[in-house]
Parts: sequence; C-alpha cells; structure tokens
Amino acid sequence: MIAECGQDLMAKVQGVTAFASSTSFILGGTLPDPGATKIALPAAWILHKKAKNTRDNAPAIGLPSQNINALLTYVVALYLQPTNQAAVQLPLLQAVMKAIHGTTAPSGHRWYWESHELAAFNTDRMIYPLFFSVDASI
Repeated sequence: MIAECGQDLMAKVQGVTAFASSTSFILGGTLPDPGATKIALPAAWILHKKAKNTRDNAPAIGLPSQNINALLTYVVALYLQPTNQAAVQLPLLQAVMKAIHGTTAPSGHRWYWESHELAAFNTDRMIYPLFFSVDASI
C-alpha cells in the first residue's frame, strides 16, 4: 500500500498541467543532474517520508495483527522558479494542494494536506516541500 499511495500522489501531481511531464519518484542521483540543480523547472519529486503505527497500545499486544494500521506521510517537493511569486509560484502550490487534499487514496481513505514551507531559495530555484498524509492498512 505504501507504493500504491505514492503512485497515486504522483498521478495527482501530474494532473496539474505544469507538472505533467516533470514529476517523478527518482531523486537526483540517477539523473544526468545528480544534485537536481539544473533540472528544468517547474518539477516535483514524490518522497515517502514516514509511516507511523496508529493502533493503540501496539507494543503491549503479544501477537499483533498481521495488518498494520498506519498513517503514511509523503513529501511532494516542488522545484519552482524564483520569479513571479504571486502570478506563478503561489498558484502552483495551491493547485497541487487542491489536486490532492480530500481526494481518495488507494487505501480508501482521503489524503490530508499537513503543511508546506520554503526549504531552499537560490537565485535560480526555490524548493517547497508539501507534506501529505493518509491512513492505510499495510
């Protein structure tokens, strides 16, 4: 279910026209641009950040269930040009948020937008990680 939810996120980000051909799970290292410093903008990377067991008192159960109830968290890292913030960047952030938040994931639960923040600012690019979570049984 971790991979399926990640694929679902990727498809939803690719549904935003600006990211249709520039969204991937591959992060820098296997590309001709290993530091992702020359990649054409805008671009988006999908990263699985963490999974947290959501079953109450799980460590105290002698024989836990075969299914793991989890909260899966992913990062959608947007690489944007540092120009036209009001006309381009902020609408792209909002478009990605709206393409995902509240939609149904393969787990049957709905995606939840947690937050985003400016992570890096260079003269030629800005990076915004957006955090999304979903409940799943894995």
